[in-house]
Amino acid sequence: MAVYASKVEGLSLGAGDSDVKMLIADFPFDYGNFLSNASAQGIGEIPAEKFGTPVAVVGGGVSGITAAYELMRLGLKPEIYEDQELGLGGRFQSSQLFDGTSAFAEMGAMRFPPSATGLFHYINLLDLETEPFPNPLTNAARSTLIELLDESYYIEGTGPVPEKFASIADKWNQSLENYFEFTQMQTAIKDGDANTIKSIWNQKVKQYDNVSFYQFLVEAGFTYDEIYIFGQVGFGSGGWNTDYPNSILEILRVVYTNADDNHQRIIEGTTSLVEKLWERQPADIKHWPAGTSLKSLNGGLTSPAVVSINPGQGGGIQISTFDVSKTYEAAIVTPEKRVLRSGAIQIDESLFGQDIITAIDNTHYELSGKVFSKAQSPIWTEKNSSGRYRMSMTLSDRLTRGTYLFDESGGSPMVCLSYTWNDDTLKFLPFNAQEQFNRCVRVLQDIYPNESLDDLFQGKPISVIWDKEPQFIGAFKNNLPGQYRIQRDLFTAFKEDEVSIAHGVFLAGDDISWTGGWSEGAIHSGINAAWGVLNHLGGSTYSNNQGPGDDSVYSKLAPIKLDGSYLREM
Repeated sequence: MAVYASKVEGLSLGAGDSDVKMLIADFPFDYGNFLSNASAQGIGEIPAEKFGTPVAVVGGGVSGITAAYELMRLGLKPEIYEDQELGLGGRFQSSQLFDGTSAFAEMGAMRFPPSATGLFHYINLLDLETEPFPNPLTNAARSTLIELLDESYYIEGTGPVPEKFASIADKWNQSLENYFEFTQMQTAIKDGDANTIKSIWNQKVKQYDNVSFYQFLVEAGFTYDEIYIFGQVGFGSGGWNTDYPNSILEILRVVYTNADDNHQRIIEGTTSLVEKLWERQPADIKHWPAGTSLKSLNGGLTSPAVVSINPGQGGGIQISTFDVSKTYEAAIVTPEKRVLRSGAIQIDESLFGQDIITAIDNTHYELSGKVFSKAQSPIWTEKNSSGRYRMSMTLSDRLTRGTYLFDESGGSPMVCLSYTWNDDTLKFLPFNAQEQFNRCVRVLQDIYPNESLDDLFQGKPISVIWDKEPQFIGAFKNNLPGQYRIQRDLFTAFKEDEVSIAHGVFLAGDDISWTGGWSEGAIHSGINAAWGVLNHLGGSTYSNNQGPGDDSVYSKLAPIKLDGSYLREM
């Protein structure tokens, strides 16, 4: 059940409002508007003598490719480094099943809220088609089956839902009003009223930085049973109990901005966004001849994976692969920051201030895993003799947790048998894809005893656990209580960190943003980094379209700085 932010009878609280954008209250800069205004002129201009200057972009995910694309339009030469086996996309990973068809499974990002106006700027730029994502309690899913505490609840379309769920929804919605001025905040977001957004949010940060999601629910008067049901069933896209240890501020950033509502999916697959931006030949490009693309500037291929990042001997940033080292005036580094400290990329600490290193070392990442398989036919579009759909989008407190059904994915019906987080993902960790699949089928067969699920699925299943992926070592960042300060240090580094700026190195990626795991956050961080490079090389934005780091903007929107810092200063 989508307890919050669904168009369910009696449960909506501003949900689905098309005027709400992902103006994240910590830094309510309108990235979508900035990019729209930059459509014809680019995000700024650089001195003519800097035309053609190479800029290293480490990582070919969404933040890296969007930053590189905007830098190319300025007349710079982004040189993109990416693991050759992984390829472009990062967690925009539409994995082919390699079974002789074009079928694919979305192993990472797969659903996007229209409030993500920065992301949809590029979706629209590339003419990518989207359609409603089959989240629970949506018409796109046709039906939802909630299997909870060995009881089943079948719901068609958007409801209505059983009273036991509706009452929790009412309680949650009322809590948002009573404690967090929900309607006032959403009105300010719709109006672009940064002063009101900051006034409300800065107080909430001071008050709730040390409060977990679970602690808030207890203090708001939720009973144990209500907390259990709410955690297992959740709001928007499913269960949220794996977020219970996280800061309540993380949840507010989602619900204020309708980030968990009205999701769309990219019909061609998420990787298509990155690949098409890599190949796009912008007509409004500076310095470079017509027909230039990121692909052509990089000779048709990305550079190999980076193994180390160090200060250059004569200044700048030295980027090294297994075979070659090259020094750049500026570099954007996008991989998950955990990889920079315990993974395949080694960094010299002197490139960053100690606050940044401490923040990287203490950032909290969540596990996540998925299991996919093709289906013989989309039986979930058919009804049985009892009048119910033969299979439904399924939420369960058992092994599978969330099961999503796709009428077609690359021309074939596809099932995400299980989408899990944290402790639920750990239950899959010892097993390979086939063993994970077998366990999921046993659970789903018990939930759907009248269907022969062994006959439904075909071909080899495919799975991922992001903690096991060496270039990721985790799904995404989520701040624990008390981690606002380290998140602020990471997000504001493009503007405030004198050490890395002096070297010309800028961090990007969704884990730098205020909304880890959301593609819009990756866009925000990429644009921040692109602004950082622009500024570092002596360029500037246009007076009629000021960027996120321009003093006139930043001084008004900068995230509040809490008193005190790390233990070493006490």
